[in-house]
Amino acid sequence: MTSVLAISAAMAGAHAAPATPAPENYAVVDFAGLGHYWHYTLPPGKLPSRNVLERHPSGCAAISVRIEPDGTPHQMHVLKSEWTPMLPVNKKLLDANLIDQLSRARFTPGPQNPERLPVYSYVVMSFITYPANSMHPAASTQKRVDGVSKKLAALCHVPDFVERVARATDTPLPGGD
Repeated sequence: MTSVLAISAAMAGAHAAPATPAPENYAVVDFAGLGHYWHYTLPPGKLPSRNVLERHPSGCAAISVRIEPDGTPHQMHVLKSEWTPMLPVNKKLLDANLIDQLSRARFTPGPQNPERLPVYSYVVMSFITYPANSMHPAASTQKRVDGVSKKLAALCHVPDFVERVARATDTPLPGGD
C-alpha cells in the first residue's frame, strides 16, 4: 500500500547562540538562530522509492547548509540522522531525499539580516509516513503527526554546531580569548 509523506522542516527561534564569524565572511549560526538570519520555504517533495515507503519510515536529519546572499543553499551534508529501523541503504536514500528537498528551498532574509549576509548553519528536517487512506488526516491525526515531528526534530538537534565549526575552521568563538 502506498504511503502519504509528511516532510517538515522545523524552525526554532528562542535561545539562539550568537553568530560566529567564519572564513570567507560567513556567519556561523546554530539552528535556533537561523530564523533571525534567513527564512525558507520547501517546495513540494519528491517521494523516495516505493520499496522504502512501504516500510513507513519516520525519522529526521540535521543537514548543514551554506546560504548565499542570493538565498540559494549550497554545500549540504547530513550531520546527524535518526530513523526507524531499516536497511542502511534505505537510510541513505532518505537522507539523500531530504538533501534534495533542501537544495530546492529558497531563502529570504530574516529580521537580523537586511544586508543578506551569507550564513553557515543547519536545518532539521523530519520525515513521517502514514497510511495512504489518511490523505487528508483528521485534526487529531494531524496534531499527532505535528507532535511526532517535533519529537523527531529534537533527536536531530546538534547542540555544539557552532563550536564544531569553529574547531574545524580555527575560528575563535565570540567572547573567547
